[in-house]
Amino acid sequence: MLGGFIHIAKIILSPNPSAGLIEASITNLEFENSLAELIVNSTTGQNVQYIHISQDEIAYIDGSELMPGLYIVSVMLRGEVKSIEKLVIQP
Repeated sequence: MLGGFIHIAKIILSPNPSAGLIEASITNLEFENSLAELIVNSTTGQNVQYIHISQDEIAYIDGSELMPGLYIVSVMLRGEVKSIEKLVIQP
């Protein structure tokens, strides 16, 4: 907490749902110019993709490499989860 405000990162995934390439970006990252980890997990907890990303960058998740279904995308910064978002991969 800084100055009474809690900084909560937000993951933007587009398009979602998707069967192909998904653009991923992060807004409101707590520490500017920090390198965060974007982690894609299956609903069983298996880590299926791991991407380094900064606040001003667009990363890509290749949905064609994933089985259709629900995935959990999280942002980790300095060992802490800062945001979680659902991702749906279509057949």
